[in-house]
Amino acid sequence: MPLVITMEEREEFYIDDERFMVKKIYSDGKCDILAGDKTITIGDLKAEEVSPEVWVAAGLLSENARFLRLIFKAPRSISIQRGSRYRGGYDGR
Repeated sequence: MPLVITMEEREEFYIDDERFMVKKIYSDGKCDILAGDKTITIGDLKAEEVSPEVWVAAGLLSENARFLRLIFKAPRSISIQRGSRYRGGYDGR
């Protein structure tokens, strides 16, 4: 079963110890993800491999393009966490 995380622009997530950030959300449901010094465009029609064995697709949560759902498909052995949880906090989501 896929993991779904709701994100906003400039929010970050971690795949194991690798940091990613939602750089830009577009009104058509696509987004740009910053992975190190590389930008990856993610959409809803085709998942992209952002890390070995980790595939991500995206979709808008609302029509105002403020929130985005990231849908992850990865082995259970790979840790995927929003930035606040990775750093040991809990943001209530």
